[in-house]
Amino acid sequence: MEVRNPVVVVSMDVALALLLVTGLVMSIDRYVSRPAPGASPAAAEAEALAIPTTADLYPPRTARSFPRRCGLDAATLRRLAPAATEVSGKTGCSFTITPGSAGSGLRGVLRVSLKAGTLADAMKSYDLATGQGPARPSGRSGWQRVTGLGEEAAVRYSDGRAELRFRSGTVTAAVLYRITRVKGADARPLARRPAVNGVLRAGARAASAIGAEVEGPKVATPASGTADALPTPDPCELVGEAALRAAGVVPSSRRSSKAVAPHGNPTQGCRWASGAAENTTLRVSVSSFPESRLRSGAAAASREFAELYHDKRTSVAAFHALRSPGEKAMATYQDGDGVGRGEVMFTVRNVMITVSLQHPAGGPHVQAAALNRAHAVAEAAATALPK
Repeated sequence: MEVRNPVVVVSMDVALALLLVTGLVMSIDRYVSRPAPGASPAAAEAEALAIPTTADLYPPRTARSFPRRCGLDAATLRRLAPAATEVSGKTGCSFTITPGSAGSGLRGVLRVSLKAGTLADAMKSYDLATGQGPARPSGRSGWQRVTGLGEEAAVRYSDGRAELRFRSGTVTAAVLYRITRVKGADARPLARRPAVNGVLRAGARAASAIGAEVEGPKVATPASGTADALPTPDPCELVGEAALRAAGVVPSSRRSSKAVAPHGNPTQGCRWASGAAENTTLRVSVSSFPESRLRSGAAAASREFAELYHDKRTSVAAFHALRSPGEKAMATYQDGDGVGRGEVMFTVRNVMITVSLQHPAGGPHVQAAALNRAHAVAEAAATALPK
């Protein structure tokens, strides 16, 4: 009878097991690391979304979220409307001052009105109130631009009556401060400076209370919005070759173009493609916004961005508010007819830049790859802008 060496038997069994495991690993490796027929390389990479997302930049507000007394604290009321009688209202607050109640010979009213709606309604309401519609040229309205209060603000004064209008996202506000100093039979309207300072103080408190941006509100001079304005950058020169190659396009394939944005603002663009097949294209577009009497270039760019933000938030397949680049930024993804487009848009002062990466559509990994690459190009473009 033949006797088999147990050591040899064990060695052969181990070797067979190792061969089976090795074959299985090689099979898995081929399945994971090699793309399926017709799949894009990005899909095979199983790339995760890696852009700096953040909370909604324009959270919706309703009348129910408006603060008590429209945000006017006791110290502000004592200073601007001493011993006033408060009259409650559905959309605002009103404080009436009489010479007897004030003890200082003041007569008048401090009124704050807040209104929430859609962004389009808020922008239209603000423009009409400040005389920026076609039927009421802003040059004849008496309004002056205010900086440091909400997204846009304007003030005017006439015969003791100071009015302030400001907008923050979908909320518009109207502040009235009308004061007369009474002494016996003599009644004199409050002078421009204290009246304007008073209405700005009240407006700042109301704006802070609804979460609007407030940073030292003051009346702007004609040149105040131009000092920090950026010159219009050349989109073909904003992104270096390394960033272009990383995005999957050929640097030498660039082509410049010009277009007109929906609101009539000129836009310059530059396009690159990924070789002969051109299945991937990259486009960088630049819009520069000029200053007007009641709106700085930066405010115009921010306004345009806000309109696009609200529109895209509800109309694209994927939407992300971003922390960077620039001052305000967002990313979107849309696909259809076998084509996907990842887009990153951001603002820096009076300039708005859009980076769009288009390539064959696919699964979620293709979407992540498109947005990651578009964001990397957008970061490179932002870094190239003048400081």
